[in-house]
Amino acid sequence: MNEIKKLLKLYIQSELSVRQIGNAFSRSKSTIGDYITRFKQSGLTLDDLENKSESEIYALLFKEEQKVSKRRSTKVLPDFATIHIELKKRYVTRELLWSEYKNSYPDHHYGYTHFCNLYKAWRKKMLVTMHINHKAGEKTFMDFSGLKWEIIDKKTGLVTMVDIFVAALAGCCR
Repeated sequence: MNEIKKLLKLYIQSELSVRQIGNAFSRSKSTIGDYITRFKQSGLTLDDLENKSESEIYALLFKEEQKVSKRRSTKVLPDFATIHIELKKRYVTRELLWSEYKNSYPDHHYGYTHFCNLYKAWRKKMLVTMHINHKAGEKTFMDFSGLKWEIIDKKTGLVTMVDIFVAALAGCCR
């Protein structure tokens, strides 16, 4: 807002209400009230307003916004290419990879949700996919899952290892 200096001067030099100042600058009374509260808490005077530029006044009134942007810039971006390869391995999850990333950069890591969103955005840019239309039930897709289960015979107690076979009918895609 380029009018901070003007509205603060108007507030100090006149007896206008916050609502009247808001109407004069086409701003809400809550916004004007926020500027006035921040001005009072900053300890600035009318002379300080005269000697400082709009950007300097804004920086003095909104110090916490500058701290947030500095803190965000120190985060370490994960290696998504490695993460993508690791996720193809059995029993590896995003949460597991995130915890390893978090332990590697304890003070400079993204939270789990942001980590997942960044990975999803990276993957969307990197992966090429093709959409195939099928008539419902026309095709069947099948394969062995790669996992093995144990089947135990109740009478003999004999344990037999079996492969898991998976089959699915193609659905309708419109």
